[in-house]
Amino acid sequence: MDANKDYYATLGLTPSADAVVVRAAYKALAQRYHPDKSGLDPGTAGMRMADINEAYSILSDPAKRAEYDRLREKKTQNADTAFADDDPEPSAASPLDTDWTIALQFYPELEGLRARLAKISWKLADAFRARILNKKEFAEAQTIAEVLENEFLSLYFGSNPIIVNFAKALISDGHRDAARDFNRAIRVIGSAADPRKMIRVILEKYGITGLKDSWHYDSTGTRQGINAERYAREHDYPLEGVIDCIRKGDIPGFMYEGAFYVEIDENGEPLTSNSIPIANDGCLSMATVALVGAALFLIVIAIIIGANHT
Repeated sequence: MDANKDYYATLGLTPSADAVVVRAAYKALAQRYHPDKSGLDPGTAGMRMADINEAYSILSDPAKRAEYDRLREKKTQNADTAFADDDPEPSAASPLDTDWTIALQFYPELEGLRARLAKISWKLADAFRARILNKKEFAEAQTIAEVLENEFLSLYFGSNPIIVNFAKALISDGHRDAARDFNRAIRVIGSAADPRKMIRVILEKYGITGLKDSWHYDSTGTRQGINAERYAREHDYPLEGVIDCIRKGDIPGFMYEGAFYVEIDENGEPLTSNSIPIANDGCLSMATVALVGAALFLIVIAIIIGANHT
C-alpha cells in the first residue's frame, strides 16, 4: 500500500463508493485496458493494468481501504493522477456499452450526464455508468452525477465554490496543466486564501484570457459572473431570454469581450431569482409582470362584481 498513490482516481471513484461500485468500475476498466483490446502499446497497457489491479486490491479489502483512508487523512489530495495528460481513454469498447445503449432508450438524459462527467474524468464517467447500471439508479441519475462531480472536485480543490467552479472550468476547457498547478497551490496555501488572487495568478501564468464554461471578472475586476450560456443550460432557460434579461437589468450581469455573464456572489451563487420570467424571445421586465398581474386582478374583481349584480 502506498498512501501517496491516488487509488480512487485510478479507478475513477470517490471515497463514498461502496463495494458494488468499486468492483463494477474495476471490471469495466480491466476489460478496456486488456493489452489485446486497449489500442495502447503493450507497455502502457500493462502498466495501466498493474495500476488498476493495485488500486482494486486496496479498495476492495475493507481493512486495507480503512488504513489507506486513514493515511491519506481528510486533506486536499494531489491531482496529478486524477488529471494526468498521459492517461487517454482506451479505444476498446467498454463492457458497459451494450447495457448503456439499452438504458438510453428509456433514459436518454443519461448520456448528457455521462458526457458532463467525462469532461472532468473519463474514468469518473465510466464509474458513473457502472454505478447506474449495477444499482439500477436510473431515476436518481442526475442527483448522483452532481454528487459525484462535487465529491471528485472537492477532493482536489476543497470546498470553496468559487475555487471549485474555476477548477472545473480549467479542466473542462482542457487546461489540465493549469488545474494541476492550481491544485498544488491550494495544497500549499489552502483554500481559505483569497480565491481572486489565486485565480488571477493562474490565469496570467498560463495566458488564459477567458473560460467559456465558467465565469469571468468584469472590466473593473470587482464583479464576477458565470457565462450566460452555462446559466441558461443549467436552469433550462432560453439563452436569448437570459441575455435580454441581462440587457434590461432584470438579471444582474455584464458583458465582457462580447460574452454575457450572470453576476455571482462570493459563494458562487447567481445574484438573481429563479422567479424572473424568461421567454423564448426575451425577458419580461418585473414592471411589465406587475402591470399584467394588476390587470388580471382588476379583471377578476370585475367578473366577481358582475356576477353579484346578476
